[in-house]
This record gives sequence, C-alpha cells and structure tokens, in this order.
Amino acid sequence: MTLEEKIGQMFLLAFSGDRLDEARVLMEEYGVGGSYISNDNIPTPEAAAAMTQQLQGFAARTRLGLPLLLGVDQEGVWGVMMSRSCTGPGNLALGAANDAETTYAMYRVLGQELAAVGLNVLFAPAADCNSNPHNSIIGMRSFGERPSLVGRMTTAAVRGAQAGGVIATVKHFPGHGDTRLDSHRGLPTVNRSLVELHELDLRPFREGIAAGAEIVMTAHIIFPALDSDNPATLSARILQDLLRAELGFDGVIFVRQHEYALDEAQLYPRRCGDPCLQRRGRYAHAGRRTL
Repeated sequence: MTLEEKIGQMFLLAFSGDRLDEARVLMEEYGVGGSYISNDNIPTPEAAAAMTQQLQGFAARTRLGLPLLLGVDQEGVWGVMMSRSCTGPGNLALGAANDAETTYAMYRVLGQELAAVGLNVLFAPAADCNSNPHNSIIGMRSFGERPSLVGRMTTAAVRGAQAGGVIATVKHFPGHGDTRLDSHRGLPTVNRSLVELHELDLRPFREGIAAGAEIVMTAHIIFPALDSDNPATLSARILQDLLRAELGFDGVIFVRQHEYALDEAQLYPRRCGDPCLQRRGRYAHAGRRTL
C-alpha cells in the first residue's frame, strides 16, 4: 500500500442519506476503509441491500479492491431499518432477564439480519456498567450495574452477534458508566481509583475480549487514575499499556472522532502507535480536507 492508501484504510466515515455521490468520493478517491451507516441511510432492508452492494462496488474499483467495513449501531435503543428490523428489547431488559442464552439468541438475530443485507460490523454491545443514575448517554444501552452481570451478558452478546455473521464491538473502553456528561457533547472525567476501575469497569471488557470481540471502541473520557493528561481515545497508556499489553487485545481499536476534538484526534495514530478507525458525524466534501 502507498502511504495515502494506508491512511485511507484507517478511516470509517459517514455520509448523508442516500448521497452515494459523497460515498463514491470517499471510497474511490480517498480509499476510505469503510462507512458508518445510520437509519438515515438505510430505513428499510431493501435500501440497505442496495446501498451496501453499491458501496462495495465503489471499493472493488479501487487499486486495492479491499472490501469495506460497513458498521451500524443496532442495540435496541438505537438502530437501523427501525420499522422493519427486530431490534429486540434493548440491553437493559436483557440484563434484567439475566439469561445469557436469551442475550446470545437476541444478538444472533441482530447479526443475521445485518449480515443478510450486507452489513458486516455491529457497534455493540455496550460493556459499560451503568453505575451512575445521572448518566445521560448510557442508561438503557447498558446491561446493568453489576460487573458480573454485565460481563456475562457482554460475553453472550459478542458470541451471538459473531455467530450471526457480523463483527462485534465492545464499547466504550475503559468504561462510560460512571459519567454525567455525554461524551458526544463534552469531555467527561471518571474519578475512580485504579482498583475500582479494575473491579468495576474493566471486568466486562476483559470478558468480552476473551469471548472473541474483534473491535474495541474507546471512550472520549479522562480517567486520571490511568492517564491524567489525555482522554482514553488519545492515551497510549490506556490503549497500548492497558488494552494491548495487559488485556491482550490484538484486534482493531476504534475511535469516534468528535467535532470538538478534531485537532487532537488527528494526532491519535502517532500517539498510540496503532492502526485505528475513526468515524465522523458528517462528511463535508467542499472546503474541508477529509483525511
């Protein structure tokens, strides 16, 4: 690969609605490695099947010809093809049922439905322990408060989704459960001790990785006990020393690039020394460099 091709493969970007002209530019001209797909892009299974086929066609016409990673949030609360897909009761209800076989079966259905229309990455399950009742973003996306429960459900969800034919993601590493602020809108801080982080937040991620999760999505949160200077998305201590070395994760580290942190996020590959994927909330072709 050329340097430009390597850079392109590190990004997974969004585009508006059915604007395949935008997507074609991303894939054919910039060699972007994949796309984040929302319900705005694919409101129905028919739309999803047609779009994924066209997107993969764009990638096939590049010099590399590598297939795209096409990922979605499909976790009960948020989803795609919402009027026609089986999103299930959501993680909080699955956790309340406290039955790993049910969670496995539900996530297997999610995987099968996504794979059937050409989607190959599921940005779920959330492995966060929802320990803060004032949490504004995790809530029903979590299986619950107890690390043992969240760990068992995370394991079942990862195995079920991948048995259904998609790549599973555990998020939001190293834990988004003890926040008030939505990390899409600001930069939260979690002031747990190192012991608390290992006993509470990290356990479900450890179990999800052991279950075979191939992607870990990071949290744009500062954890002073781990790194007082950088949020997890930009921390070599958290992503290299903890996630790679200590937890033994050797898959893809996925970073959601936040509009308010663009200057910092562009330094991410250099700081953390590993390939990663980043996604943007929107794509603007005119007047802004994409990569």
